[in-house]
This record gives sequence, C-alpha cells and structure tokens, in this order.
Amino acid sequence: MSPPTTLRAIRRAIQMALDLKMSVVDTTEMHGNGAAEELIGRAVAARRHEAFLVTKVLPHHATLRGTVDACECSLRRLGSDSIDLYLLHWPGVAPLAETLEAFEYLQRAGKIRQWCVSNLDVAALEDHVQESHRTLDVRLMPCDLDRAHPPPTHKRLLEVI
Repeated sequence: MSPPTTLRAIRRAIQMALDLKMSVVDTTEMHGNGAAEELIGRAVAARRHEAFLVTKVLPHHATLRGTVDACECSLRRLGSDSIDLYLLHWPGVAPLAETLEAFEYLQRAGKIRQWCVSNLDVAALEDHVQESHRTLDVRLMPCDLDRAHPPPTHKRLLEVI
C-alpha cells in the first residue's frame, strides 16, 4: 500500500471504530514524532464529541515546563482544545512532583480533563505521597495488566492515598 492509501485506511479504521462505539483513542507524542496524533486528530475532527482522547508525555519532556509545552504541542497536533486523559508514559529523571504539578496546572487550565501515570510502580507513588505531604485525588485505580488480580501493594497505595 502506498502511504496515502495507508493513511486513508487508518482513517477509515478509526471512523469504523467510532461507528461501533469504540470511543477510546490512545496515542502518544512518541509515535511517528507526533504524526500519529496528527492523523488521529484529522480522523476524529468531525466526531470529536464521540472520541475519548488519550495521549502521553514522554519522560524527557516531563518537567514542569516541558510537560506543559508537550501538552500544547499534542493539542495542536490533535486539533483539539482538550485531552480527555493525559499520562506520563513512564518515569524518567524529571521529579514526579514536577510532572504532577504540570498535570494539575493543565487540568485547571482546561487543557486536560484527567491525568494519570503509566508504567510507574506503586513504590514510586507512595514515595511521592510521603515526600510531598499531600493527598492525590485518585480517579483511576492503579492496576497491573499482567495479572488477573492487583497485587497487595495496590491496596496499600489506595490506603495511603
């Protein structure tokens, strides 16, 4: 298939998924250096109200300023004024507190509706809660997709929070 044909096929697949009420569209700034976000943005443009857009910030962008800038870039590529769920893709060298501060800023600004962390172990979240002396508003329950049941540390995390 030629690239234009491939792009049309991908767009049709996304449209069909929306037709079938499959509304979660998950991408990241990493895929194709943002090209996946652009394609998804064009595919859902006329039906944005039907799509639940999820995208992720890369760890090397996860500083306070870097997260905000990466989100703005993702919003432009997606052609949307907000992201339904914005995730830290995996932990990096940026302090988690900076990333979460950026998420909270973006949420207050209406740029993201919800935020979450991905590929982050429970111990790191527990450390953040203890170090920051704050409570996280847990809207999405941590889970381990590799297991049928969450390990006991997830229960402990929910008790800490």
